[in-house]
Amino acid sequence: CNTCRVALYGTEAQRAHYKTDWHRYNLRRKVAGMAPVSAEGFQERVRAQRALAEPESKGAATYCAVCSKKFASFKAYENHLKSRRHVELEKKAVSRKVEIKNEKNLEKGLGVDSVDKDAVNAAIQQAIKAQTSMSPKKAPLVPEAESPSPVAVAAGGRGTQQRDPAEKPPRLQWFEQQAKKLAKQQREEESEEDLDGD
Repeated sequence: CNTCRVALYGTEAQRAHYKTDWHRYNLRRKVAGMAPVSAEGFQERVRAQRALAEPESKGAATYCAVCSKKFASFKAYENHLKSRRHVELEKKAVSRKVEIKNEKNLEKGLGVDSVDKDAVNAAIQQAIKAQTSMSPKKAPLVPEAESPSPVAVAAGGRGTQQRDPAEKPPRLQWFEQQAKKLAKQQREEESEEDLDGD
């Protein structure tokens, strides 16, 4: 073979050689005007290329925790994420997480019945309005004594000033307020039980 600079004996050996990756590699080098590579040199390059590709292929393998499946390539994983079965299982997993959190809230005494939905909605609406209102540079400066707190705003007051970043979000303040009310009710019930027991 003039391209690979190797002597081949017999037509079968020559045909087999022409089908090898080594011969094709040397053909490309010849077209590019480069010298051919020996068989040993080609094998070294192949090993080096495989060594470089091995960590990449390991990193490309991904795992779907929702479906408990492993994928050899990122493309297969992306296709899986779009599948109907994965979407359904993901919805079920999310609903399970919500149920678990609701159970924990019930254990803490923050059940659905004890939540004042109107106050929550008002606090959420106020937080949204605060996000979409004027920028802090354009907002008029209102002294702290005049501006209502987010809790007062949630209770029905009107506030136009942006929330201070150090201040707690309205929703957190509302939950803390509800927790204090609940603790107070429990103390009153315990004191009533103590009085009834005497």
